[in-house]
Amino acid sequence: MGRPPAVVTRIIARWAPQETPGGGVSPGENQFPFDPTVFPNDAFSQQGYVWHCHILGHEDNDMMRQLPLVNIWKSGKDYKTGNVIAYNNVNYRARVPHDSSQAPNTRFDRWERVNNNDGSWRSQIIYAVGDRVLHNGNLFKALRVHQAQAGQTPPGNPALWEPIPTSACAQLVKFCADDQANPRGAACYATGLAGDEAVCLGGPDGTDGEALMQCLSVCEPVHATPCSGLCNNPVAFSVPDETTFRSGNLGNGATCHETTSELLSGTCKDFDGGRKLTINGREIDCDSGESGFGYPLPPQRHEGYCIQTTAGEQRASFTAF
Repeated sequence: MGRPPAVVTRIIARWAPQETPGGGVSPGENQFPFDPTVFPNDAFSQQGYVWHCHILGHEDNDMMRQLPLVNIWKSGKDYKTGNVIAYNNVNYRARVPHDSSQAPNTRFDRWERVNNNDGSWRSQIIYAVGDRVLHNGNLFKALRVHQAQAGQTPPGNPALWEPIPTSACAQLVKFCADDQANPRGAACYATGLAGDEAVCLGGPDGTDGEALMQCLSVCEPVHATPCSGLCNNPVAFSVPDETTFRSGNLGNGATCHETTSELLSGTCKDFDGGRKLTINGREIDCDSGESGFGYPLPPQRHEGYCIQTTAGEQRASFTAF
């Protein structure tokens, strides 16, 4: 049976040489002749391992990627943007390059928390629009991209969080009320109004255990975009094949743009010193005296690219396949 969308699958694997006997390696211990967690330039060009699909058409369409490994946090080590580490059984991703002298959970400006297995609200996580969390038994949906601060709980922050019902029937009524022109949406809404929780969980015909998810995929679809979780209200643009998009002044008003066009390369040589350009969270060198960046761009994010800039008059261009 296929997995439903947006489901995280966790795989347990042992990262050690084959000749290492069972029980002969501890978490965080590296017995290889090189360090697969080292990022010589940035988080997108590490040595690491490579995962790939053996179906050639899939492999040629981005299903061949380097696999960053997570190591134990160490004080005094230089970390680059994108490095992921483990500290007290919690993973954190570096937000900026820095010399790690303080524990990750004490520096929100340097680290973001990137896992929370029980789905409850936690400070230091950067939430995307539409993310759902539990807090004191209640369910909330994120309204804006933000990093949750200590004490900034969902009930006290209506600008960031919207309370949503916890029962299946109430969710169908709330989310399907505006979709009654769609036969499927109308059926889901009517099921919610009837108020039988078992049926709401099982769908209109009462037989499909995943029907609530299927109803919500019609009434409350969540489509992650390249800028999901990175910035609010991105400006979408497209680049026809074999043409170049010139941005104009990025950062004046709108500070993030996104596209699902197949980009090949780009330039940012017009950027003034001190201003920054990031693509899919990766800071691009625009002060090198050359074009700034070329192929390959950072890996696609949700089938595209999120381009963010600091404020000021600056221009970038992107060329599509």
